[in-house]
Amino acid sequence: MKQRYWTPGELAVLRRDYCVKSKREIAAELNRPLCSIWGKASALGLSRPQRINAPGFETFFREKHALGWSDSAIAKAWGGTDRHAVSRMRKRLGLASNLHCKYQREQVKKKTREQLRKAGLKSLAYLRFKVWRDRARAEGWPEELKPRQVEIMNLLWENGPMAREQIGQALGMRKKKRSDGRRLWYPMLSNKAASETTGATWLSDLMKRGLVIDLGRIETGHGPGGNRHVYSLPLGIQRGARKEA
Repeated sequence: MKQRYWTPGELAVLRRDYCVKSKREIAAELNRPLCSIWGKASALGLSRPQRINAPGFETFFREKHALGWSDSAIAKAWGGTDRHAVSRMRKRLGLASNLHCKYQREQVKKKTREQLRKAGLKSLAYLRFKVWRDRARAEGWPEELKPRQVEIMNLLWENGPMAREQIGQALGMRKKKRSDGRRLWYPMLSNKAASETTGATWLSDLMKRGLVIDLGRIETGHGPGGNRHVYSLPLGIQRGARKEA
């Protein structure tokens, strides 16, 4: 993007009106974004850190800080004052931040419970499963599929038969070096990984569900993982209508 430099006339307007007009009015007059006004004013030394000199604020601040309130909560309770000014006062008084204190964690939990109640969900785990189901349903696949499995189904639908290597590359997965150091492989796409874990890999689970089939070996190699197979969707598979976001 081509940089738009400040002209002497624009700088004169900024210096003249910065403490007189609102920042939005100056931005509209100069036809510049608001962030540009703030940045140039800071560079010119026109903006000064706000200080809260209201009587009783320090007492109010110390009381709320002792209860575990964050700088933002204190600023909001005082009438929407600048959060940064509250933070500067806290640092000047030598007090620690309450951002991750017990009170703030309880507030987050309370807000999360309220959001889950409105959504009709029991916990965040249910929220994750709901997101997964909605995504699979939106793509036209069974809602019990995991996100990676949905991506595999989409790949096979759009590209036709693919080998594990091609699927792994298309998904941007990282290869893992085998214990013998001779070969790199994609653990969650490998049949070997399925036999070594209590659960199934993405491909093996899709094949158990009858959503993906193995078309056979296309290359024979030596040692574990040396054979290359091609995978495809069954001929009669039906995909539901996709819901555009």
